[in-house]
Amino acid sequence: MSLIQSLYFIALLPHKQLAERLTELKYDFARNYGSSAALKTMPHITMQSPFKRSPDAEVEMHLRLQEFFEKYAAFEIELNGFNCFDNATNKVIFADVVKNDQLFHLHKALMYFLQTELKFSSRETPYSFHPHVTLAYRDLSTDNFRKAWAVYKDKPFKGVFKADAAYLLKHDYRQWQVLSRFSLSNQ
Repeated sequence: MSLIQSLYFIALLPHKQLAERLTELKYDFARNYGSSAALKTMPHITMQSPFKRSPDAEVEMHLRLQEFFEKYAAFEIELNGFNCFDNATNKVIFADVVKNDQLFHLHKALMYFLQTELKFSSRETPYSFHPHVTLAYRDLSTDNFRKAWAVYKDKPFKGVFKADAAYLLKHDYRQWQVLSRFSLSNQ
């Protein structure tokens, strides 16, 4: 077993056209508000936040996650408008995900699966879940957050995509790359 650990996360990715629209918004935050950190990953909804594992575990993770996701049916996800997290340590602006029971059910089942089958700790798999697509964070200053939020809080944005797959992403020390794609059932 390798002592080296890699960084992974599990996400849902929108279709190409919607991803391009969301990426253009990320570029707007980079150009106009000095926040480019969100450009290091493709637009996504995080299902499992970043976690470390040995690269030796990748094959088993892939097989087990494939087994898990194939039991769930594909479903639509709707984005509507923008929202934010604004607290002392977090200034985040994101495309908001419309409440979706299928998405919440999938997340809850995934957290249980990761704990019981892949032996994730409860600290690695929090059950709180606020699905969103991050557009600006981490390097967004408080002043620029206020300026950007004044522009984006009432700005219209709509998008819909079919969540027909989940993805395991791996950090390559520069950016996130898709490592595995897991199809959801078309039933």
